[in-house]
Amino acid sequence: MGVKKAVYRAVRWLGQVRIKIIGPLGEKFPEDFQFFLDYYEKKTKAAGRSSLHFVVDGLPKSLNHMYGRKTVTDKVTGHQTVRTWRKKEVDDFNLRTYLALQSRRFGWKPTGPSAALILFESPRWLNGKLQIIQMDTDNRIKVVMDATEKVTDVPDELYWQVCAFKVASKRTRTWVYLFDLGDIVEYFY
Repeated sequence: MGVKKAVYRAVRWLGQVRIKIIGPLGEKFPEDFQFFLDYYEKKTKAAGRSSLHFVVDGLPKSLNHMYGRKTVTDKVTGHQTVRTWRKKEVDDFNLRTYLALQSRRFGWKPTGPSAALILFESPRWLNGKLQIIQMDTDNRIKVVMDATEKVTDVPDELYWQVCAFKVASKRTRTWVYLFDLGDIVEYFY
């Protein structure tokens, strides 16, 4: 049995995109990401609250592909049981998140609702014809938030504002910025 190779299809409704060379990520960020980053840094610094930043090598596996599933039939009774298991890649991303944070994880204790900015850097967002690939980010956000919760012991229910960005790049990394927004929740009626 051969190795199953992933097939990435281009998004059907969009043709070729144009490339704008910006520079090394980290020295410069996409304009919209930088806007949010500046906003949250200014807000947390003015209130004397904490923030945390880390970079994990690689992208998290999509939530759609985190678990293996197999139906097993009992040979005697004919009863079918569905067995599921978490794939190794999930634990691998959790370990890489732990290594990226190391001792800094103990300093992240927000006082209430928090914000998360996530930037997914990868060459796989585009194919060789400069077409956008059918690879989503929404299912990767949950994996990042779960790994962050596991490593920092801060429940992901505290993240009231989450914003994610894709960046086409030669490297594959996940950038995470966390901001403590304080203990006030805005309530609208």
